[in-house]
Amino acid sequence: MVSVSTPMRWKNKMQKISLLSLAIGCLSVVWHPVWAQDVIKNTETVATDGLSPGGLSAQGNPKISVQCVPNSPAQQALDALLRAYEQGNIGFFQQRLDPAMIGFSNFINDLMTMNNAQRQTRLQVLDRQMQCGPDVAVIDFAWEKYYLDNVSFRPNVTRGRGSVLISGLGGGISGQWRVSGLVGDTPFKPSFSDGSVVANPSVISFSSTPSGCVTALPSLTAVAALGAPVTAFPLASPPFLPNCLNPIGPLVVTCSVSVPGISPSVSGVASASLANPSCSASAIGAPVATVGVPLSYTLTGSQTISAAPGSTVTVNLPVTLSATATAASPPGQLAVASSASGTCTATIVVPSSTPLAAPTCTASPATLNASIEVRDADLTAPVVQVQVQASNGDSENFNLPKISAGVYRLTSLPITHGTARVQQNSGRIELVGASPSAVTLTIRYTDTKSSTGASVVRQTSMTLVP
Repeated sequence: MVSVSTPMRWKNKMQKISLLSLAIGCLSVVWHPVWAQDVIKNTETVATDGLSPGGLSAQGNPKISVQCVPNSPAQQALDALLRAYEQGNIGFFQQRLDPAMIGFSNFINDLMTMNNAQRQTRLQVLDRQMQCGPDVAVIDFAWEKYYLDNVSFRPNVTRGRGSVLISGLGGGISGQWRVSGLVGDTPFKPSFSDGSVVANPSVISFSSTPSGCVTALPSLTAVAALGAPVTAFPLASPPFLPNCLNPIGPLVVTCSVSVPGISPSVSGVASASLANPSCSASAIGAPVATVGVPLSYTLTGSQTISAAPGSTVTVNLPVTLSATATAASPPGQLAVASSASGTCTATIVVPSSTPLAAPTCTASPATLNASIEVRDADLTAPVVQVQVQASNGDSENFNLPKISAGVYRLTSLPITHGTARVQQNSGRIELVGASPSAVTLTIRYTDTKSSTGASVVRQTSMTLVP
């Protein structure tokens, strides 16, 4: 058994204590505060002879500012701002914002907006870069923000990088320091969601909607004429003027009906009918003798009819049978006039190639089973408006009612089929004429609060086809 003297044991114990102190010292070097995990970049030269507000080091280099060291008042001020933002402490910002800062009022309004729109906000600084002076510091930092959206009840995360200018740091963190400027995408700006607009379906037919148009039949003109010559030979005598000596008739009259202007030609012949025309005579000069006056009749009459191509039509035309003639009765003449009215009834066949007339249209309102939907978690209003621009020149604004939080939907699309022309701002998409061609609708929604902070137009399209 080896015995160890007391002085030797005490000497060994002191050596162990020295080793433990060395280990603790090493740990104190390894374990840095939490803020030290941020990557801090500084363009100033680190002095080896201590820290001071400024001046030159013994080597002639600029001394590092006390505001750029770990846990400096500048670092603590930024941390205090971030914690106040998480807690919704707007009063802290009002105390620490420089009233002369550009956008002071807008900044406070943004804070109040976010305080009402977000819950359980947490901010994490990913990287810090600092530029420091004796009394001021500019901290550029990357960040992530986690929060629960009050409208959609969904968790969100946003990221960005911005800079903050802090002045008045000479008095330390408990002094009267101020935020004098904010640049870039800082977490203190409102966080907005990107909206969207969707049309469903993207292509839809309007063939099932009433056009309000009636296809017009061809407008034809039927013309009557004699189917066979008709003549008479009345006697006229000066003592019996203005009457003829003998009545005329009855005459056998056959009429025919034609439709000029279409091909092939159309004609129809009516059965013979009897006519008893009138007869009157007049003197020209000083007639003396009784004479016979030969008459050759004509038949006139026309009527506008409507008939479908390929159809057989019976027409009843009002007609006039008439004739005039003169005969010599020396030393003068005798003039005779004769006429009769009647109806010419004939059957005609309209060629199948006869073109139809332009249809007559009466505007017919209808709706299409199509929807327009806007989704935007930033919206709270009862309605949201979209603009619909049609390729035929129509332009309408439609109000989409709120369906649920952040969701707005128009469940049917109002149209008017068979209009004579496009009328903008009528509240309906007009389809012109009886057979309109396809119309493309461009649907636009203006997202005034996008994730970038700028106003963005979201759009989609829908095509209406025959």
